[in-house]
Amino acid sequence: MRSSPADISQLDGRRVALWGWGRGGRAAYCAPGSRLPSLPLTLFCKDEEAQEVGSLGDPLLVLDDEHGIPAALWTRLRAHLAA
Repeated sequence: MRSSPADISQLDGRRVALWGWGRGGRAAYCAPGSRLPSLPLTLFCKDEEAQEVGSLGDPLLVLDDEHGIPAALWTRLRAHLAA
């Protein structure tokens, strides 16, 4: 999906997940804004990030801690994104 604001409406009724709570994850969290204010989001993130997210108190932002992300996968992902 392209990232233009007009495409956000295509997320309505879909399951949407965010990968990480860095700059991109926080921006993606804010993106639906007034267009889809009741869109539930699932966030896959590290424990340190989960503490910050939990303090938001947003019932539509669910932390997926059942499927913990292995540290080795985070390391490979960061290396890939840095390349």
